[in-house]
Amino acid sequence: MKYLFLILIFNLISCSTSEVKKEYEIVKFDHVITDTLTPIKSESYTTKFISIKGFTNDSIFIKFGNDGIPLYFKGHINKFINPDYYGGHDAIFIFNPYKAKSGNLQVVFSIL
Repeated sequence: MKYLFLILIFNLISCSTSEVKKEYEIVKFDHVITDTLTPIKSESYTTKFISIKGFTNDSIFIKFGNDGIPLYFKGHINKFINPDYYGGHDAIFIFNPYKAKSGNLQVVFSIL
């Protein structure tokens, strides 16, 4: 079931012309990354997701918005997270290296 959901999401991504996406390769764990995805006004959005792949030597966390609940990860990471998003407003993403000092992460943050 999980794989069917992932295939569905990736199909939506490939068919969507209104996707707003940021990609990061994180190899320096010395600062917080905060980014905002702004929806295109003439488009409608229903999905927000983040994909994180790679590894870290210690804990990191991500949040959606300044008052979002932090999600902690460490070690080898291969996660796809799809929080609630109802469109019409900016999507804020915060990556905090927390205790991690080294590693390599590929992060994709998107709304569609």
